[in-house]
Amino acid sequence: MDEDPLRLAAQAVEPLQQMDVPPALQESIARHQSHLASLAASLLAAGCEKDMVVTSVETAFASYKEELIAAILALKEANHDR
Repeated sequence: MDEDPLRLAAQAVEPLQQMDVPPALQESIARHQSHLASLAASLLAAGCEKDMVVTSVETAFASYKEELIAAILALKEANHDR
């Protein structure tokens, strides 16, 4: 299969690219994106279809996304109150 795991992971985290992410969380996002790419690569290597890989990566990201957005908003509010 010729799908690029890095691209699949990047597509999953794309909504975060539109947010103003505090520097304190950028490393966490990059690390999570790397983990998603590893997941995609493993699923592709196991012979899974692209649709299943995309769904799996998006599901894994969704569980992280809500917590991350809450952390971003909390950090922004804390910085704004200073």
